[in-house]
Amino acid sequence: MSEKIYNRRAFIRIGASGLGSAMLNWSSFANANAPGKINYLQLQQFRLKVPEWVVYNDGSFDLITDSVMLKGCRPAIDGQAIMSKNVFLGDSPKGKRIVYELRNGFLMVDLKINDDSASISAELSGFKNTPEWFYPISHAKIENADSFYKQGLLFDHHTGIIQLSNTNQLIPWDPNKTGNWSHDSYLTFALFNKKDTLAVGTFEHNAFMHRSTIYSRSHQREILNLTSDPSFLYFESGFLMEKIPLTNDFIKLPDIHFIFGNKPFKTLQHLSWEISKISGARNGLCSCYHWSHHKSQSKAFSFKDLRGQLDFLKKLKPQIPFQAIQIDDGYCIHGDWLDPNKNWPGGLDRAAREIYQYGYKAGINIAPFKVDENSNLFRKHPDWMVKGRNNRPLPKQLISGAKQYILDTTHPGAQNYIRKVFRTLRKLGFTFYKTSHMDWGLRDSSMMKRANPRSTSMQIYRDILAIIRKEMGIGSFWLCSDTPLPAAIGFADGMLMTDQGQLSWLKNNIPKIINDYYLAHYYNNIFWQNDPGIISLSNKHCELSEDEKISIALWNGIMGGTISTTDTTETWTEKQKELFLFLEPSDRPNNALLPFWPSTTEIKVAAKRYVPLGSWSVLFFNDKDTPVHKTYDITELIGEDRMYIFSWMPAEIKYLGKKGKIEVELQPHQSQLFYLSKSNTPPPKGLTLGGKLPEEPTSGSKKSAKLLSITKK
Repeated sequence: MSEKIYNRRAFIRIGASGLGSAMLNWSSFANANAPGKINYLQLQQFRLKVPEWVVYNDGSFDLITDSVMLKGCRPAIDGQAIMSKNVFLGDSPKGKRIVYELRNGFLMVDLKINDDSASISAELSGFKNTPEWFYPISHAKIENADSFYKQGLLFDHHTGIIQLSNTNQLIPWDPNKTGNWSHDSYLTFALFNKKDTLAVGTFEHNAFMHRSTIYSRSHQREILNLTSDPSFLYFESGFLMEKIPLTNDFIKLPDIHFIFGNKPFKTLQHLSWEISKISGARNGLCSCYHWSHHKSQSKAFSFKDLRGQLDFLKKLKPQIPFQAIQIDDGYCIHGDWLDPNKNWPGGLDRAAREIYQYGYKAGINIAPFKVDENSNLFRKHPDWMVKGRNNRPLPKQLISGAKQYILDTTHPGAQNYIRKVFRTLRKLGFTFYKTSHMDWGLRDSSMMKRANPRSTSMQIYRDILAIIRKEMGIGSFWLCSDTPLPAAIGFADGMLMTDQGQLSWLKNNIPKIINDYYLAHYYNNIFWQNDPGIISLSNKHCELSEDEKISIALWNGIMGGTISTTDTTETWTEKQKELFLFLEPSDRPNNALLPFWPSTTEIKVAAKRYVPLGSWSVLFFNDKDTPVHKTYDITELIGEDRMYIFSWMPAEIKYLGKKGKIEVELQPHQSQLFYLSKSNTPPPKGLTLGGKLPEEPTSGSKKSAKLLSITKK
């Protein structure tokens, strides 16, 4: 065996106080300064521990921790481990350096030790074109991991936490019964065992798509016996480079960071904060609370419909404090975004002014990369479309018999058109934007023809996002849908997880939507506000039971993301109006605490801290298909001891006593909400689940108790 060259740095152990508030979600940070016998952050004892790099004379290397490890790592080009003519080892400013002499150039890899992470960087020189894929770390054998987290490229695509012992999840489709499997992850990735988490990600997403992959190797040990040995699991992480030409025969890749901590949620959250700082994420903005029309209406939405909705909202007592009213898809032919159809007399200018005069932000939905073949844009400028190998516009989709094409945003004319669209809409008064089908704009440049082939698809995509952001205005709210997640950091204010209305529990796979929202919570209000989709309380366009509608509404309300509905609010009962008002978010982001994350076998439990009141809410949501009867220790939930407990719903509050435990009994899809106070004080009238405080709190007063009709159990 070749002699090992060790980087003999001691493990660095850093506690929460040494890392600052950037590690914490808003609720946890608030709780850190809250009075009480038990501090939840101390109870969690979150620590980061920096891994070591171990380098061998043949150019292979290991990533070593005191549990999870990556062994036998090598760089790879297009899936093949590099074959080097010579290997040179040395020191770098932060660790060790390996230089590989290749047939057509050189590869330099730096293995670094940072304050709170290990990282790997790479530089290619002597290449005329980049590879299709380049992996600074590949063929790494995984040791001591029980499960892993994978993030889909889009919100609702293949995100999950998978147990390595669960073959049904590991091999979802294997017709040849090879036993081989692989799972790709974008933006972030993590390996878990019972005590530690190794999170992986790059802080920079400007130029290249980053992907991490876990995969197996199976071998036939006996005749007709193919097995997947769990001890042969491998990892790779790298960048899509798309064979673009290099002007200087040299290119430097972003660092890939490895963050090692003892708490899965906080380790991934710490990685998210680091990404958000480098990528300039737009976090910390006002929370979003808006309305848009439902796409399933029997007739197209019109100016008359908009006026009717605005008139109704104005007459409501109390009024629903929507921030924005959004015109959704269907007001024009895709591509002709400034030319509304006959349902909008007076044009978009009149519609925006009407919304604004009623006291709301004017919102509009655009799919900037979609162009219908019947649009004026396509008829006049077919050369602005992405082309196939036959040099003709490449159709992407067929809708109602019409072909839909992808706008080539490397074409100067197409870029100027996008500028014109968003600049004009802002001048008309629109300050709330939802952009749909955003995945159309991020396409591998090697698979199609563009006007300018010298950039990667990520560079092309982020260049057009920068144009859109500039023209819509820095203060406008941008809600993205169907968007590749890494590309949107620094531009999006909100990210829609699903464009599907919550119509039916099973037909629309609502359990998966709930689970994706739950798993994505570690970067809520860090990259952007997560948007779980619309809340439906009426029976129109909805097949949910009353329990399901209430549970989903409460779950969305406590999590700290955006809140929206497409219901025709005239159909709401008084109780439904009260419930939607109860969901109003606080002015500033206020995340929930998830005490059992990342467990997907436990029912959903979320807690929210109301710092000015010294109190908490705790929601138990049985998202399973079987009844649940269970008792929870309050210390396990929020880190507090005995608390005064109230069953809590709008105008329906019941005092349950001072206790150290909470007992819940829930049927499938039911939920139960509690208010926990250190003093025998009920929630003040007007406090919302989202943390919006009443203008004149009457907490503890006789008037408050009378108004809330509190009863003792």
